[in-house]
Amino acid sequence: MASVARASRPVRTGREARATNLTHRPGGDRPGRAWCNGGVRRPRPGARAVLFRRPQPPTCPAPAFTLIPGDRLELLWVPPRWPFPSTPGLFLSACSAELTALVGWFGFPFDRPVRVYVWPTAAWLSAYYGVSAGGVALLAEPGIAVGGDLPDPRPMVRHELAHLFSGAWGSMNPPLKSEGLAVWWEHRSGDPAGHEDRVAAALRGQMAAGRPYRLADLLDPAVFWHPADKHACYALAGGFTRWLVGRFGWVRYRDFFRRATGANFGPAFADGFGLMLRDAERDWHRDVMATAPRPGRDGSGGGSVPPRRGARE
Repeated sequence: MASVARASRPVRTGREARATNLTHRPGGDRPGRAWCNGGVRRPRPGARAVLFRRPQPPTCPAPAFTLIPGDRLELLWVPPRWPFPSTPGLFLSACSAELTALVGWFGFPFDRPVRVYVWPTAAWLSAYYGVSAGGVALLAEPGIAVGGDLPDPRPMVRHELAHLFSGAWGSMNPPLKSEGLAVWWEHRSGDPAGHEDRVAAALRGQMAAGRPYRLADLLDPAVFWHPADKHACYALAGGFTRWLVGRFGWVRYRDFFRRATGANFGPAFADGFGLMLRDAERDWHRDVMATAPRPGRDGSGGGSVPPRRGARE
């Protein structure tokens, strides 16, 4: 996959104005690669296509965005009503701080400002990109898009910006790798302890049901994004990534991420970390359960257990 930083430039507007109305579609005038939470629609068993191309023409028109320019990040939203409690300026500053943190971790900036599109609703965003999502990462622009009706957009912004940077590293397959990194970063500056509690609760739920997930199963998009399982899969992938970075360090994890694809994940994992995936999973389970809150009298853990397949959400 081509580096995001080297992707073709989208149509640009003049920067002499404070705000500019845009008539082109998000992502440029040509269909570009995008990544979203659950980037394939109802994947078939064994499907590997998790990067998708936006339909050309799109399934619905894009709104008329107004641009607020910046040096490293540009904000695009749809007047007249700003959807979030914070002002556009404060939201732009928060996104810029997150971008700066990611540049420090990943070690590179983009060669042009990153665009943050705030759509009026997640439903409109989903209809335009042909997926069901609250946000997408536009790998070819570079930019991200989030729904304006999200209760708190900050976790989604962190998640999609992480996809944007990791997409410049290499393949976004399999979802255990790409979503694991994005979920880890999403919770790293938010609520890492709470996320770890939810991971432990999910593991306990597996054991109680006698149907535990295996990380090898999460390599399959059809399993990872199954509607009844995807919340648990996100939590487990993020928790496992946090454990890998904590045990082996960021540099080794970075080198593994760059090499690993859906086709060579097992060998790349063994080469990068010096142990097989199943052995790493065993050690991770042990460490998570050792630090997890003790279950209550009813046998439940500190967090809510994501629904299992066949259960009501």
